[in-house]
Amino acid sequence: MDGLQTKLGNILVSLNPNEKLPIYDDKVIDLYKHEITNEAHIFTTAEQAYLAIREGAPSHNIVFSGESGSGKSHNAAAALRYLAAISASSRNKICPAVIDALQVVVSSFASAKTMKNDQSTRFGYMVDLMYKSSSLEGLSIKETLPLDLSRLSSRPVGERNFNVFHQLVAGLSESEQNRLGINPDHKFFYLAKGSTDTDRDRVAFGKLLSALETLGFTEEQRQFILTLLAGVLHTGNLYFGKKKTTQPGVEHVVIANENEAKWIATLLGLDTKKFVPLFTEKKTVSEKTTTTRSFTLDKALDIRDSFASVLYEELFNWMLARISFFFKCNDPTATISVLDYYGVERYNQNNGIEQLLVNTANEVVENFILAEIFQKETETYTAEHIKCAIEDQKIPNNVKTLDVLTKRPYGVLPLLDDECKFPKEKPEFSIQHFHGTTWYSVHNFLAGNRRSINRSFLELLSESSNVFVSTVFRAMFISRCKDEYTQLAATNLLKSCATLVDKLKSSPCQFVRCIRSNSDKTKWKWDEPTIARQLRAYALTETLEFRTKGYPVKMPIATFVAKYRCLLSYMITSCQKEREILTDILDGQGSLFQDEFQIGTSHVFLRERLAERLKRQRKGVIGKSALILQKTVRSNPLRPAILKLFRAGIPRHDIVLRLAIPKRTVYDAIARYLELGSEEDRKGRGRPATVSTPRNRERIRKRIGRNRKQSMRAMAKNLHISNTSVRRLIKSQLTLRPYKYLKLHGLNDRWMARRDLQRKKSDVIRTLENCTKNTGTLRTYHRTMKDDELGRKKEVTKSLLGPTRYLAEDNYGVRTEEEFEVSCVSKAEQPQCAVHFQTKKVNYYLTIPADMQRPTIEAVPIEQFAKKHFKGHLLEVRREPIQTPFLPKETEMEFVLSVEMFKLVLKYTNDASMSEGDLHALARKIVQARFNNNKL
Repeated sequence: MDGLQTKLGNILVSLNPNEKLPIYDDKVIDLYKHEITNEAHIFTTAEQAYLAIREGAPSHNIVFSGESGSGKSHNAAAALRYLAAISASSRNKICPAVIDALQVVVSSFASAKTMKNDQSTRFGYMVDLMYKSSSLEGLSIKETLPLDLSRLSSRPVGERNFNVFHQLVAGLSESEQNRLGINPDHKFFYLAKGSTDTDRDRVAFGKLLSALETLGFTEEQRQFILTLLAGVLHTGNLYFGKKKTTQPGVEHVVIANENEAKWIATLLGLDTKKFVPLFTEKKTVSEKTTTTRSFTLDKALDIRDSFASVLYEELFNWMLARISFFFKCNDPTATISVLDYYGVERYNQNNGIEQLLVNTANEVVENFILAEIFQKETETYTAEHIKCAIEDQKIPNNVKTLDVLTKRPYGVLPLLDDECKFPKEKPEFSIQHFHGTTWYSVHNFLAGNRRSINRSFLELLSESSNVFVSTVFRAMFISRCKDEYTQLAATNLLKSCATLVDKLKSSPCQFVRCIRSNSDKTKWKWDEPTIARQLRAYALTETLEFRTKGYPVKMPIATFVAKYRCLLSYMITSCQKEREILTDILDGQGSLFQDEFQIGTSHVFLRERLAERLKRQRKGVIGKSALILQKTVRSNPLRPAILKLFRAGIPRHDIVLRLAIPKRTVYDAIARYLELGSEEDRKGRGRPATVSTPRNRERIRKRIGRNRKQSMRAMAKNLHISNTSVRRLIKSQLTLRPYKYLKLHGLNDRWMARRDLQRKKSDVIRTLENCTKNTGTLRTYHRTMKDDELGRKKEVTKSLLGPTRYLAEDNYGVRTEEEFEVSCVSKAEQPQCAVHFQTKKVNYYLTIPADMQRPTIEAVPIEQFAKKHFKGHLLEVRREPIQTPFLPKETEMEFVLSVEMFKLVLKYTNDASMSEGDLHALARKIVQARFNNNKL
């Protein structure tokens, strides 16, 4: 890729190595998708156009220019494929396959092999990609420069006709050959002088049929296309002879092979008796008589070639209109237009009317490009009072050459049109184009410029028995009022060029300059004189100097402020005017960029280095803001669950483990709750729900950090490890996400990754819960240990349990079986003798702070407590079965579970037949069930 493409602002320079490279593949498209980079690549150019319409521009153009064989069509197809790929979705029709099919049709119907290029585009076209809300919804293809129809009937030796005719002859099946009257061994005059690659053309014909189907052509329409193409080939095979008449010295022109005429009439659904005489004679009907005048042989040949040209031109225009209708988009909000057209052609000899028209079109487009790059920018600097060092630079232009070609009354093309009316051919002449001096031979200039068609042909075609033929040619017949209509190729070209330039002027443009690497189409051969000549022709050196001295990036001040005000704090921009914000943004870039901008009366002008820097900064701010919005939106559904656990006294890190969500989401939700209070509190205080000050946020942030540090220090102390080890344990386990776990363990199934990860998190939860228990005193009631030797009575200990010893495992784990000593009497009454220990397995469910004191609770009769808290339920012996829970439940499952749990509680309190071990097991089950479902 290095050395093949480079950038000059909005101008991409691409060198053609004459070989297909993988730099345009789908994998490369993914690398550039929605990425703002300054790398020189056709995908970057296409991405900038897409970014422009995403930011509100109604239209944007990408213009390709260069000599024939420089790779314009290939780069244009790559840009279209990229734009289709980044916007492709299941609900719209446009996808890269459609672009590929479109290029196949253009390559077949509008391309031909020339001495300069094996796939030379022979017309100018513009593909409009239509968007709605940045989504690609439609496509349209239009002819912007006329199709080179002179190639249909005549071309230099060694060049081919349009590719589709060679593909048709090579690829038809035997049944289709019989239907269309085409035999591979049959010689067609329109296919003479050109080489034929049967195998390659056969493969290309199969691709063409598939492409037509992709573009929405039905089977009947595809058959009509093949039929009309066969009619063009048979028309070219018509040849004429002279037949003597009864009048002495008068000869009559006749068709020498009427069999071909019958094939044409059969294929097009025409009346043979009316069709054949139109090539040899002209009837003039007056009020009294009908006069028949025989054509000359040259006139008959001109009519034949004109008729074939009309058939092919109308077929091609109908196909383009059909494609545009199939992919139409009503009321698009934005459009990206890609322009491709025939490149400059310059031979050492035998440059004819075809090369003159092609080079004239290139002169017109080049004049527009130079005006956009140099003249328009200079005028803008003057109007905006911008000072830059470009006053002494010579600005290139081709105005004089363009005047010589097109300006009336003495321009070459206007004179050519006049000569067609009063023929006087001269030998040759030369024109100094922007790409160099070219000599033209005037041989067949007039015949190549003029095309006459009898209206009787159009009338006959509009009345055809073939529905498709009559539909295609009816509109043309209605629009032609004269008996004989003459078209001048030069006039059509100038009109098309004027329309094209007006279209390009209406929208911002990016330019792609394509450069040929050599003249003999050799792969990876760099011919320095050829490359240097093209660089001079396209004024690339002057362009580089002009953009280095000037300020190529221009933007209205209001647009700049609206786009980049995010780089400043809201506290600053909320109380400043536009120019103050503009100045703060630009001055904030530092002293290195003070010479990279100037502020005009209504626009701000930037150099490319500063413009790229601002784009990167804005992208970073937008990315961070998007993450914050996503975090906030995604945390909203979880906020009630987080606060419910927090109000229940569950530590923050336990909430993270239980809900399996990011730690920051939990901490932010709790911090906002602590700052604003509950919704009922806000309503009672009359405080708005969105009150948030920097001081409050900082206070809450410090409180959260202090609590977290205290918890980690306590855990490290109990585990006999360092604070760093505790942080490493939590971070390594809690920050693990499914996609990272999947990558680490090489799993192929995401469901398996989530399952294994959930198991791993469960193990961490159990470990950290045990650690949490060890950080404080247990708030639990214990039964009095029965001492058989002393016969002491049962009593509830009046103090907290004595010292406890914990056995820690390796790898920061803690055993669930804990050995502890239980004192039978208080510490003050303990005798000075050996202390008796016993080992017991316990499960702790509740935690209380270490410094918590036993609360003093006023004694209340149980009836009064039940009346206050049980909401109407009577606390008495129930004789009827328990069928409903005391409190209302939301679901049927909670209803059933609550009843079952209450029955277990009654069994625990009233069943005297249960042993002490059974009672302990039942108690653990009841408490654990409550923690598993906090709605019971």
